[in-house]
Amino acid sequence: MNRLISILVALLAIVYAASPLYAQEELGRKAEKKLIEHIADSYTDWHHASWNGKLSSDLLPVSVTVKVCMEKGRLTMVSLRAPLFGEVARVELDPDSIVVANKMKHTFYSRRLSEISAMAPDLTEDVQALLLGRMFAIGCGELGKSCADAVTVFPMQSDSCYMVVPEVPDYLPQTVYGFATDAALRISTFAAAYGRGEADTEPSLDEVDPGFTYQPEVQLQAEVTYNSKGAIARLEAAGRGRTYTATLTASQPEWDGKSFDRIDLSGYRRVSFRDVMRM
Repeated sequence: MNRLISILVALLAIVYAASPLYAQEELGRKAEKKLIEHIADSYTDWHHASWNGKLSSDLLPVSVTVKVCMEKGRLTMVSLRAPLFGEVARVELDPDSIVVANKMKHTFYSRRLSEISAMAPDLTEDVQALLLGRMFAIGCGELGKSCADAVTVFPMQSDSCYMVVPEVPDYLPQTVYGFATDAALRISTFAAAYGRGEADTEPSLDEVDPGFTYQPEVQLQAEVTYNSKGAIARLEAAGRGRTYTATLTASQPEWDGKSFDRIDLSGYRRVSFRDVMRM
């Protein structure tokens, strides 16, 4: 087993606090491809999508409503609105750049994706997949038949659930991420981490190996539950000695729903990412 895959298995086991939930062996290739095809067939084909939600976080003084509008592969817009104030923040992502605008302070942060990371060419598609509650593989896109060779699937020992671990491209060293599914093959957990540690020996699936010394510098975890109206994601991000939590409630997606205009930054002042996040 690839060492980074082993590390992610251990991280997900820690998330569940019960590593024996995972079977020791991955699925056979034939069964794995059939499962991936079944998951991909459950995804609605789309060109435009939107959904509404509500976000509460220890980073925000009040809960805000969320509006997400997307054009497949081209544009993602996230609007945050607060009671009495209207729209307070906007995030816009396209294949070339990302913009984060603080409408309360009339400031914005903007970067070309090529300046941020090597994963930039695929970032728009990967973010859109995640916002629709879909699994993806960096460098391959939304989980589907074409991605069958880019992921490894491990069965869990109960409830017909699985862990889906994509291969990590060589240009993203010490980065790990993956998904656990519920019995309906929807994402139940998404975990990602970046670190510089090493494991002296590969962690086993039934016990986190004492030689496991991988220490994430940044770690993100989302646990998702579903109901008839949509989904609830409980988010936790940790890094630099601090942990932030948030809860996002999202409606079912509307396909070919109405979008909204891109933000006009006339009169806005460009600042650092840290400053634009200050409410």
